[in-house]
Amino acid sequence: MLLPQDIVVALMIALSDQRFTYAELSQALGISASQVYSSIVRCNDARLVFKDSMRANTDAILELLRDSVKYVYPPELLAPQRGIPNPSVHVQMMQSCVCGCPRPSRGCTHWGMSNLFDGLEKRR
Repeated sequence: MLLPQDIVVALMIALSDQRFTYAELSQALGISASQVYSSIVRCNDARLVFKDSMRANTDAILELLRDSVKYVYPPELLAPQRGIPNPSVHVQMMQSCVCGCPRPSRGCTHWGMSNLFDGLEKRR
């Protein structure tokens, strides 16, 4: 069974032009190299990533994101708590890039889910 971090690892491999080592992925994602390795093994079993070549199966990842993520990881609506704000609470976060830059400046293309789909479509 896939863990949420497995989707992130698969997307990182799919949206990058370079081939990552486990250590590079670990550093980029802020998780241990053993967790990266375990994620890649699970993604390989699910046919999302080809472990031997460290390449992503973008068609399978796109199908997973489009058709099943909302069923596999349903949102849990809980009482408001202190913690990390999410897009349902702060609209401003949806208008800024995941790397921290505002959406229109510097031509950054990291923001929003639509960009994930665009990036995967281009790599098909």
